[in-house]
Amino acid sequence: MSQLDLSGCKKRKRGERVFKFKVFGERGYPAEFNGSTFQENVRALLEYGQVESGVCGAMASWSFQLEVRRHPLLHLFLFVVEEPIELSLELRCKHCQYIGWGHHMICNKKYHFLLPSKSGSAEYCKSNVIELQGEGHSLHAVFHSNGFGHLLCINGSESGSDLPGYQIMEFWDRLCSGLGARKVSLKDVAKKKGMDLRLLHAVALR
Repeated sequence: MSQLDLSGCKKRKRGERVFKFKVFGERGYPAEFNGSTFQENVRALLEYGQVESGVCGAMASWSFQLEVRRHPLLHLFLFVVEEPIELSLELRCKHCQYIGWGHHMICNKKYHFLLPSKSGSAEYCKSNVIELQGEGHSLHAVFHSNGFGHLLCINGSESGSDLPGYQIMEFWDRLCSGLGARKVSLKDVAKKKGMDLRLLHAVALR
């Protein structure tokens, strides 16, 4: 499996902190996550992020450099993009409407959490731009500022990621717990050779 280290692709701030992927999101790493609300915990997390400019146009964004392993060296980047309602393409969230949360009050902002795939990381190296649309990322999730969120996609090594799906899912679980997420929706579209994976699991467990 090829490794992709983005630290040489764009000029990073000297002395930028590198976080351990396997414990990122646990309490105290990097933040204590003592806030009484989801948004307080997000603010605490972003204090440790590297402020990015122009990654998603006018939207504020941060990055975290994550060390997956040292030998051979593998670093990934987690991007957090703050999307204010005035810059959203849709006033009402289609994912909330799909899952039955359409009655929720409209929040003034939402946060995208992205782990780019190898191809997405290569594109970022060239253009310094992260694509919010599409399902090609290793991880793409979005949280509303009220703590309700949507896991939009997870793509493991079979889909070109540097990580297997279970490690990405464990990473996502730690983030949800640390940030104090209220509820997270998921639309399961995973397939194995053209068949829904959830159906294969159900048959295997009977």
